[in-house]
Amino acid sequence: MQRQSKLNYWPQQWCVSFKRSCMPNTLASWFTTPKLPQGARIVAFHGKPNPPDAIAGISGKWYRRVAPTPWVAEHWR
Repeated sequence: MQRQSKLNYWPQQWCVSFKRSCMPNTLASWFTTPKLPQGARIVAFHGKPNPPDAIAGISGKWYRRVAPTPWVAEHWR
């Protein structure tokens, strides 16, 4: 199907992972609010944190901090 151009995916920058694309993966996560990448249209929450946890700033892991993330509340439906 893909060779026949009958199978199209969304552009890669549209669908991002909250943990991998929005949160800093270094010590900066302790001091920086997660950012919504430019061009992102879908943010996938897999595992912890889930959207209510991200809004409140709860990571679910002792070694990973998530700062309260108000933009999740603005966009989450």
